[in-house]
Amino acid sequence: MNYNKLLGFTQPTGLIAIPTTCGTGSEATQFAVYYKEGKKQSLDKPEILPDIAIVDSQFVENNPSYLKACTSLDAYCQAIESYFACKSTDESRKYALRAIELCRDNLVNYVNSNNPLYSSNMMLAANLAGKAINISRTTAAHAMAYSITTNYGIPHGHAVALNIGKLMEYNKNVDENSINDIRGVEFVKARMNEIYETMKIENAEMYFKNLFEKIGLKFVEYKSDYIDPERLKNNPRKIGEHNELY
Repeated sequence: MNYNKLLGFTQPTGLIAIPTTCGTGSEATQFAVYYKEGKKQSLDKPEILPDIAIVDSQFVENNPSYLKACTSLDAYCQAIESYFACKSTDESRKYALRAIELCRDNLVNYVNSNNPLYSSNMMLAANLAGKAINISRTTAAHAMAYSITTNYGIPHGHAVALNIGKLMEYNKNVDENSINDIRGVEFVKARMNEIYETMKIENAEMYFKNLFEKIGLKFVEYKSDYIDPERLKNNPRKIGEHNELY
């Protein structure tokens, strides 16, 4: 289809992105991924950012439930990580918080039904999460997920979500000896409290284990043997080479 003509453009517009899964938010980011020698690598280039994104939920309504679950969890984790990332800004947190709300209210129903309302809301959540991480980048949950996918064949969104609850509990207990964010302990604690309040939860590990059950996923703990150091730097609480989370 000639989208330039469809959208009324008389000149070529460059890159047009049309997401067909509900999760990566790639249509709103300057990122791309590839594998090199068995390890997942990332590109972060402004040239990759699409000029136009066509976000249409009809492309995701009838995806298999496991694909829906994995990609939706990716969006949810991106939004959560973006909110507490060291590189977060007022703008990125605005996108992230709205994405968290949409995932909270729509993810389970989106995975378990073909209702276009839930599909549309989750597409918006994924797009907003993409906009958020394009500013803030992701953190430790994504850093740990790469080797889990490589070593155990666990799809990306599933792998990230296996770590996010434990990471949230870990970050919530940040102190002066473990702070990574230059804005300080109180700033990080306030952001973590806002996430918990928005999600309406007390314990993030239990929340995600229950969420997995609701969307038909198995919860198994895997320890990463490789953690992307750049993403660790963006986590508000320091994580050492021995991975204190496990």
